[in-house]
Amino acid sequence: MPFDGTVIYAIKEELKSKIIDSRIEKIYQPRKDTVLFYLRKNGQPYHLLVSSDPANPRIHLTKAEFENPQSPPMFCMLLRKHLMNGRISNITQPDFERIIYIDIESLNEKGIMDTERLIIEIMGRHSNIILTMPQKNIVLDGIKRLTGDISSYRTIIPGSCYISPPNPGKLNPLTTDQELIIKTFKNNPEQKVYKILVDSFNGISPKLAKEIAEKAGVSPSTASNELSQKQLKSISEVFYLIFQQLQKKNITPYVYIDISNQKPVDFSVFRFETLCQYKCKKFLSVNEALDYYFSVKEEFLLFNQMKSELKKIIDFNLKRCSKKLELQKSRLQEAEDADKYKLLGELITSNIFRLKKGQTEAELINYYSQTPSKIRISLDPKLTPSQNAQKYFKKYSKLKNALEVVKKIIKQSSSEKKYFENVLHTLEQAADIQDLNEIRNELISEGYIKSQKKIPSGNTETKKEPLQFISKQGFIILVGRNNQQNDFLTMKTARPDDIWMHTKEIPGAHVIIRSKGNLNIPEETLYEAANLAAFYSKGRHSSNVAVDYTQKKNVRKPKGAKPGMVIYDNYKTIYVTPSETKIPQITNE
Repeated sequence: MPFDGTVIYAIKEELKSKIIDSRIEKIYQPRKDTVLFYLRKNGQPYHLLVSSDPANPRIHLTKAEFENPQSPPMFCMLLRKHLMNGRISNITQPDFERIIYIDIESLNEKGIMDTERLIIEIMGRHSNIILTMPQKNIVLDGIKRLTGDISSYRTIIPGSCYISPPNPGKLNPLTTDQELIIKTFKNNPEQKVYKILVDSFNGISPKLAKEIAEKAGVSPSTASNELSQKQLKSISEVFYLIFQQLQKKNITPYVYIDISNQKPVDFSVFRFETLCQYKCKKFLSVNEALDYYFSVKEEFLLFNQMKSELKKIIDFNLKRCSKKLELQKSRLQEAEDADKYKLLGELITSNIFRLKKGQTEAELINYYSQTPSKIRISLDPKLTPSQNAQKYFKKYSKLKNALEVVKKIIKQSSSEKKYFENVLHTLEQAADIQDLNEIRNELISEGYIKSQKKIPSGNTETKKEPLQFISKQGFIILVGRNNQQNDFLTMKTARPDDIWMHTKEIPGAHVIIRSKGNLNIPEETLYEAANLAAFYSKGRHSSNVAVDYTQKKNVRKPKGAKPGMVIYDNYKTIYVTPSETKIPQITNE
């Protein structure tokens, strides 16, 4: 749900209990719309994140780490000038609005104790972070400046008077009794239930309004004049109870997670029945819940952005390889027709006294064919018959010499295309940013991403290992996660008598069965491993997938071959239909 009044009230109360009387030690502005305060209270450090990001405006304590710019922005410099070493003296929420005031006491340049007020307005795309002098109600600056050209209602520029965002006469739900709630509904007879709650009371989001209606046993879209007295009373009771619980701090923060991809989709400070389709993750602290929600959500966003960027690079190179192959295959066809030009040269030579300069073509009998027949030959009228013959012989010679070169280029381009098909498959299988970093680093190493430093994909303690499974007969089965891991698994980890597997002619993982010196691997284990090879391949959703297998000693990596590319012989093939239910027990995830 958005940062509505209930969330802001709960976070405000928690922040008051944790950071009132804390000192501001450092201030950073890692992003254009985000400020990070390093606080300390009784030796305990806290990191307070305040953001006016239009998509995710918020305030909460965080454990996330951010990269700070080398030169701090002007707003950050202003905050440092006025708030460094200041003491947080109060945190308030005016009239249950989506606004938080943080008052900070500090000594001014004259050595006199002053109070500055940081105002955090959490209002979607209109969100802002504003530093003011509350005694004079003067704006020192805002992280987003508002001029008269942008807003006719108020300005947020240095020296202007601070005016709160417009409030169209809404009621404060914390000071509203049940009679006033019922009266409000009766005064709006044609309005829908959830719209009355949103439009009449401060800090109530559409999601909270619909939750109140559902808990009262009323459809949120029911018109007020269709409600019975009993339903009106039920709505007022649910409404009153929710805000009583909020004031008594009788709340439980939740984050709601989509189990299909483990992505957090929402959060609340009460259990929402309208979000029952999602998995609930309970937290003891509102700050912890919000930090988890936004950190994981941001990681998903970063993951998708990075994945999209890598896919563009891979798609570009796949198209480049395809075009190159198409061109070279056309040249190969022409080169393979080289003998035709030799024949034309020989026919001109054998008929040279019958031809004259200036002819554009000649019809000659081809005595070299099994059944002699006439053949029409194009001639350059500017050349003599002898020169025309030499022209065809030169073309023959050129194409003949090019044949081996073209075949070599086709082999290289085919190998490169196959490599990128493997990288694309690995990208599609990537589960987290660490997987993406390994793919990115591989592309940097291969020269496809230039002028960029490699990103650490995890230290040696946390670096991912190949997936490890145990077959029903107790054999260890290893599955590579990406090309470089496939290389290491096959060429460094596997022993000569281990069984190596790979899907035939389609991208996929290298799979190793640890043979333990057993030359006769049970058929059931072979099929379990083959199922893994098919499942972790591009053929995951296909049926009857061909999987080749052989001893590792029959697998070789050609000199100069790209990561994950090998050749093998003395192999057998089995066919499986990939099934997730048939995957054996995993032991290292």
